[in-house]
Amino acid sequence: LQEAAYDLSCKVHGPSHPITLTAQHNLAVLYQDLRKFDRSLDLLEEVYMLRCQVLGKAHPDTLLTLSKLAESHARLGDSGQALIFYEELYDRYCEVYGKEHLDTISVLEDLIHCHTRQDHKSVVLDLRRELHGQLCAVLGKTHPRTLASLSVWAKSCERYEDYQRATELL
Repeated sequence: LQEAAYDLSCKVHGPSHPITLTAQHNLAVLYQDLRKFDRSLDLLEEVYMLRCQVLGKAHPDTLLTLSKLAESHARLGDSGQALIFYEELYDRYCEVYGKEHLDTISVLEDLIHCHTRQDHKSVVLDLRRELHGQLCAVLGKTHPRTLASLSVWAKSCERYEDYQRATELL
């Protein structure tokens, strides 16, 4: 059904119309859900390029496609490319929404996970500090999500044997 919607939209609106791009994005997500990652990735790359041209790099739909691209690369085990996309995504979210927006914070969490997979010790610890600061500013120091971030930050310090920093968190 998603394929039919995409094909029909191409015929009616043309391949670069925003409605067609949404249909193409949805089809790519369906392929991702069906674990057809190569097909999904091809479509996501194409729709991302078109959305950048048609809607601009800062448009929410373009950012959504960039997010799915990063996620797809991470699922395929291409953490290097995923990291590039997550870094770009985080920079754009910071520009568009600001660092203290919950969606930006969620993207930062994804970026941290990507750096963790690549065992980038100092980057992970620095980003965990940044994340905790943003959560404190947005949700407050006693919010459950903020407290959880503090706990995970401490565990990261432990993991990387940065006991000095871990004791400073207490």
